[in-house]
Amino acid sequence: MPYGLTALQLQDFFGTGQSGYIQKAQIGPLQFSKSIQHSFRFFVTFPPDLLPSGNKLLLYKRIGYPPIIRSWHVVNIDIPSLEFKPEQQNYGPLARNFPSLEMDGFKVKIEFEEDQNGTIAYFINWLIRSMIDKRGLYTPPDTCKIPVMILICEDEMGLPINMYTIHDMFYLSNDGPNLGYDKNESVKYSIAFNADRINSFQPKAWAIAKAGGYLAQKASNLF
Repeated sequence: MPYGLTALQLQDFFGTGQSGYIQKAQIGPLQFSKSIQHSFRFFVTFPPDLLPSGNKLLLYKRIGYPPIIRSWHVVNIDIPSLEFKPEQQNYGPLARNFPSLEMDGFKVKIEFEEDQNGTIAYFINWLIRSMIDKRGLYTPPDTCKIPVMILICEDEMGLPINMYTIHDMFYLSNDGPNLGYDKNESVKYSIAFNADRINSFQPKAWAIAKAGGYLAQKASNLF
């Protein structure tokens, strides 16, 4: 694409502009040209509790150990974010608006695909029994909560784009199974969890922003 024949925005869109070449030369594989993140390139991990102790060990003796959830069990997932609502303070005829945090935890929806061992059905049953026993007694939250779930989104080279850690999850409800003689598809369960905390990190975007800030600082020193 010859220089000067297209808008600068299109040059950046296709990564053919002069600034794009400079950025590629400075940052290497972290290019600023047009790219997309594929929705199917994600992997979910429930780290196993290898050394349970105390109340968690007593829970496992009562209901058994949780099943091993593989990454391919999870076919869809929705990760929420913080929600804010506008608040207003009046100063005479003038109004000043500011954000106010409005949330009661994070609701995480995950769609699981069942295998021929009934792993997901057992997982749902295990989650329910971990929170309440046959006598109607509730398990302490710190004991029945899932400590952490890890979600990693990757690019085509296998490098991480987004990394999420969802902490202190507990079961809310589920939909499924989707059974029927008129269907020819896999059995799926959609499970809703509540999480206390979600941390996220975007390593590639962080590296690009850091490099861009460094270049901007070097450029400002020239003036």
